[in-house]
Amino acid sequence: MKYMKKSLTEKIENILTREIMHGVYPPGGVFPSEFDSVRRFGVSRVTVRRVYANLEQKGILRRKIRCNTIVNERLTAATDPIRMLGAVLPVEHEFSRVFLYSLNQEAVREKALIVLAPPFSDSVSQSNVAIDLVCGGVRNLVVWGYDQNIDLETFRRLRLLGINIVFFDHVMPGKIADYVCLDNEHAIRLLFDKALVNGARRFVFVNTGGLEVETSKEREYFFVKLCQERNLPYSIVALSWREMLVNGAEKQCREFFQNLPDMAECAIFCANAFQAECIHHAVDGKGQYYSISTREHKYASNIYNIVQPIFEMAKQCFECLRMQQNEGSRWKAKEYRKKGTPDWQ
Repeated sequence: MKYMKKSLTEKIENILTREIMHGVYPPGGVFPSEFDSVRRFGVSRVTVRRVYANLEQKGILRRKIRCNTIVNERLTAATDPIRMLGAVLPVEHEFSRVFLYSLNQEAVREKALIVLAPPFSDSVSQSNVAIDLVCGGVRNLVVWGYDQNIDLETFRRLRLLGINIVFFDHVMPGKIADYVCLDNEHAIRLLFDKALVNGARRFVFVNTGGLEVETSKEREYFFVKLCQERNLPYSIVALSWREMLVNGAEKQCREFFQNLPDMAECAIFCANAFQAECIHHAVDGKGQYYSISTREHKYASNIYNIVQPIFEMAKQCFECLRMQQNEGSRWKAKEYRKKGTPDWQ
């Protein structure tokens, strides 16, 4: 199969688009004149005019006769049908793999193609991957933010360029994108009520040390709120997420949990089922464990989970993109929180 080479117009358009996405020319700022680009690229004015016309048609630039060319600064959305969907998420995590499977099922129904971003290990590379997808023609993105260090300004610029974006789970994007996640307050309340029924008298929340994600902070907030409302003793402990992935953080677990009195009456709230299993193994199964699970699974009898409605979340992501497509410049960011189900019923 022969691949067509990019024309000179396409090459220049790609260079300028990337520079806008990387913030070289900020939203609302003055863009180089046609004459400036003619000198820079050493091409004819006809070629540059064609490039600028394409960028204007895509909503990236705004031009008026006898006025400067301006980079678009208004939040808008792509209105063309969803044919390609860029999935910016790490496949090494079980949650994202299950979510991707659910997203693909929805894509098949929508007759859309999912373009999976290459693996990444930090938030910086996530932003670069999103830019690569957009430069490759993708106009719809679903993003699982790695952590709170993600460069939301890059995604704001993509939104200004008319890219439809939905964030799910880890990072709340604010006004630049729709957000889909688990209803954390509902989940923590269900787990808390179950712990009380099971006779728990001491409560511990285990946070993910070294991984700054807003969903964990939300769960911790509702956990503390419930303990304070009912005047129950509680403590917060942070276990290194990286150590847990490598060796289960057994040393940290033993140092903290084996010094707790009455482990049988201790309710240990974890960010996810993997974390619960690591602690359960490290302290020889003592205590009660309450966590958020990716899927239904047969865990130890003293591990209780709220199962995330991942298929519903994937379906909602597609629905968000459709609404953005229909609303265009009238679009406003919204949050959608889906209720999980307890695995003990």
